[in-house]
Amino acid sequence: MSTLLEVHNLQKTFRYRTGLFRRQNLEAVKPVSFTLREGQTLAIIGENGSGKSTLAKMLSGMIEPTAGDIVIDDKQLEYGDFRYRSQRIRMIFQDPSTSLNPRQRIGQILDVPLRLNTELDAPEREQRINETLRQVGLRSESRLLLSAYVSVRTNSTHRLGARLNIAATGDRSG
Repeated sequence: MSTLLEVHNLQKTFRYRTGLFRRQNLEAVKPVSFTLREGQTLAIIGENGSGKSTLAKMLSGMIEPTAGDIVIDDKQLEYGDFRYRSQRIRMIFQDPSTSLNPRQRIGQILDVPLRLNTELDAPEREQRINETLRQVGLRSESRLLLSAYVSVRTNSTHRLGARLNIAATGDRSG
């Protein structure tokens, strides 16, 4: 099995002011290391406030780690290299009703990763979107509003062509 993701001593400390000259540190994620290989599933579990979402945000590049390394496909990720990272890691929020706009057209939502991560032109993207909708059992009409698909999960984003290897899930609150 090949290694998809390696995390070495990844940690996050938030620093904030508590007074005019005083600062306090909050260790949100203590040093953590793990390896994820192809075919494996990894679950990060813990109580509220234990750093699960902060870890997911560091992996996806939403926040910068204080220390540690993230390696994907033998390439060390640097904070700010969003193009490479976004082709390999995506956030899937726990509550799609708070992370997706029901008034937005499904085609617009699905078009964004294709536009950013592929060389497909507009007609090719439209075709890929409609194929994906059919594959997951939905009507292939990208002009429909997301609300037309209420309570249907479309977590098959890998079929869009982005070929995701890792999906980080977490709540939006942090």
